[in-house]
Amino acid sequence: MLSGRTALLHDYEEALSFLRDQLGGDWAVRQWRDGSCRWQFHAPLDAPDVAQGWKVHVAVAVGEAAVFARTLAPLLADLRIAFKLPASLDAIAAINAGEGGAEQVGKIATLYPADDTLARRAIHALDRVWPKSAAPAIRTSLHVRPGSAVAFRFGAFDSRHRIVDSRGIIHAAVRLPDDSLVADERIMGGKPPGGIEPPVPGFAPEVWNDVAGECAAIGDLPLVLLGEIKRTAHSRLLFAAARDSGDTLVVRQRAAGETRYPDDGTAEARIEREFRVLDAIGGDKGCAPRAIAWCGGDIPSLAMEDVEGSLLSELPQEARVRLMPSLAAALAAVHRRGWVHGDVKLENAIARDAKVALIDFELAERIGSPVSGRGTDAYMPPEVASGAPAHPAQDIHALGVSLFHAVTGFPPGLLAPRRGLLADLLRREGAGEAADVVERMTADDPMARPSAEASVFLLTALNKGALSSGAKRQPPDDTLLDVPRAHQAIEAAVRATADFRVEDKGALHWRNTHFQRHFECEAINIGAAGILIGLLAASRASGVDCRDDIAGAARWLASRPAEGQAAGLFTGNAGVALALAAAGRALGADEYMAASQARLAAAADDEREFDLFSGSAGTLFAAASISELVEDDWPLEFGRIAIAKLESRKDMVEGLTVWRAGGGPDFLGCAHGSAGIAAALGYWARRTGDRDADALSVATLKALARRAMDTPTGQGMRMRLGSDRSHTPGNWCHGTAGFLWSLLAGPGARAELAEELDWAVASLAALPAIATPTYCHGLAGQLELWQMVSAIERHEALAARKVGRIAASLDVMRHRDNGQDIWISDDPSIVTPDLWVGFMGPAAALSLAVEGERRTILDGGLLRETADRLGRGRRR
Repeated sequence: MLSGRTALLHDYEEALSFLRDQLGGDWAVRQWRDGSCRWQFHAPLDAPDVAQGWKVHVAVAVGEAAVFARTLAPLLADLRIAFKLPASLDAIAAINAGEGGAEQVGKIATLYPADDTLARRAIHALDRVWPKSAAPAIRTSLHVRPGSAVAFRFGAFDSRHRIVDSRGIIHAAVRLPDDSLVADERIMGGKPPGGIEPPVPGFAPEVWNDVAGECAAIGDLPLVLLGEIKRTAHSRLLFAAARDSGDTLVVRQRAAGETRYPDDGTAEARIEREFRVLDAIGGDKGCAPRAIAWCGGDIPSLAMEDVEGSLLSELPQEARVRLMPSLAAALAAVHRRGWVHGDVKLENAIARDAKVALIDFELAERIGSPVSGRGTDAYMPPEVASGAPAHPAQDIHALGVSLFHAVTGFPPGLLAPRRGLLADLLRREGAGEAADVVERMTADDPMARPSAEASVFLLTALNKGALSSGAKRQPPDDTLLDVPRAHQAIEAAVRATADFRVEDKGALHWRNTHFQRHFECEAINIGAAGILIGLLAASRASGVDCRDDIAGAARWLASRPAEGQAAGLFTGNAGVALALAAAGRALGADEYMAASQARLAAAADDEREFDLFSGSAGTLFAAASISELVEDDWPLEFGRIAIAKLESRKDMVEGLTVWRAGGGPDFLGCAHGSAGIAAALGYWARRTGDRDADALSVATLKALARRAMDTPTGQGMRMRLGSDRSHTPGNWCHGTAGFLWSLLAGPGARAELAEELDWAVASLAALPAIATPTYCHGLAGQLELWQMVSAIERHEALAARKVGRIAASLDVMRHRDNGQDIWISDDPSIVTPDLWVGFMGPAAALSLAVEGERRTILDGGLLRETADRLGRGRRR
């Protein structure tokens, strides 16, 4: 006899088979995967083709899924309304656990009635046979009544109607009664768009609101809630104060409902278990918060001690490594009490005085009991996926991953899940002793890992060694660019684009698997324009013939309208114009030049945004680049329109020029702020001799550098005005790397900017060659940047070493996917071909390095030379 989860899985498969039989042969069935979830879509063969309407959702818990499918089968056959269901119980568990986002929680079955009459009939019929569920409540739809399992929301049934916002993000759209299109947004509370009346009266679901100042009670403990610390799809942490004593506390609240399999426990059971864990170990030499009170009911809640101190993840590198033995000691105390923490990481450890306390025991289990929760992916050992019971060795694996984070400062959850990668990267950074400890702690065999007590001694010895601080680590300084390996990686990436290719009558674009995966994307950031430019660079460096793909992409881009797109260089028409001009020159095709001009004109007319990524600064940069590329002045008229828009919206705040659009935040970085606009002004000035633009570019960059050098570490660009928050220095979008790129791509490495340039180079020189592989947030952007720095004689030797080390790191980060060794995106679960966030980014950056190129990939002169080398006819 089957038991437990195996029985549930088998029962659900049989129920889906029963459902298909009940529907009969005049229904079409198709399956598809969206992220981690696999779906089955069923529709009558005579179903009308409808673009939008009232979606009817049904909440279903994993343990109810088979009963639900059997119960609903006759009803669905009678209603003859298209619907979808998850194809597996794991997909149901993932949805209910919030892995698809809080707005998707509970939505297990979805029906697509063709009109309001059918929607009304379906809602009433479903509510009669499935009035309630143990699943979490659906929060972005109206409910038939409070607490009902059936809910409904007006929305798009597919993506045939779409709108692109000013930032270039594509949204499915719905058409309102006045014939206007609005984005189809899943709003907490389920309110429909204006002018749309629900088919039946609906009740808004309860959602968590601001709690500041509210009085509450947990058991017999009266509290005043002070504010929210953080929230997930199913729980939130709050600051609170005991009304009697005034002592500050931390409160966890969980939304009701079963989020995964039945043996994972209800929300109330999980809160009670966390209380029991903390009651057993809390206060034991300060290794965990003390449990104070808990309650069940509609909002199960837990009150616990407010552990004051700093998260280990927020401390400087030397302090993080120094406190690792204390983290192991806290873990040893937990294990001695018979528990496994289940989610050990620096973000769940607080330094107070010289000791460390573990927090967030939500996933803790008794040693030997089934592992019911799911910890942080990068930290979970392989045996957990195989169903191994809770064991202290699982925490030791997470401790080893945390040591990597402590030494490098880089979140390991952003790296590809490749065996041995963490130790390999540490050794490349000269941290061989730390690599040895990480290898022992993350051994595949749980019994080969040291105990928590032994880990205390290992980490103490590491602290006493020469590699305990970043200043003492000496990365290899003889790493040079391995050109043959780079060629292999470039060619593999080009081959891998074929897996994403979508062709239609000679036109070509590529699927993406990022957050825009439901749409056909055009832009440089995500889309065909960026991949086209990446293929141009790759064909120049590797000799791979990409001409057919470049021609197909240009044909596709030229066929699409400029209207309704964003403006900017990375997200809209300006970037598409640049790609079309490059293809037009390479292929000798006048039609692509004409399409480029139309796109640039549309970008110049757009005044919604002003930054480099999405707005007028991007148009300005593109105009100068295209002018250089085509060796003609026609693009400059559109640049003059863009520069006039920038002039009209500039403002001086705290000694710094900022550009404001729609009252949004004053970003300072390259992608969305003053640095990127300064880059566009400087690049334009170099092409046109515009002295005013040049002076403003230089003054803005100098002011930004002064602000950055005033930060406590002197290494971080502040993200925005009025904030001391600094972005990761190596990131192109908002970090110091983006500032240096703006300086070099804009006004250039001139004497009056020497101090600012040298500061940026020095602050980036010490960074480890560890990041995501992408242009926007990672190593591809850094690789291009150090190639640009290599043009400066005093930094040439340093830049060559950095190029070699980054290229070597990119080599070990390649990830086997569909038979090719390529790179992940900024999310380890995503492999996508795009230039700025996908694997064509590192391929293009390596191509520039192989060629010894010292300009950005978006430079018009570089694109002209690349196009002419590929070319069938240089325009004259």
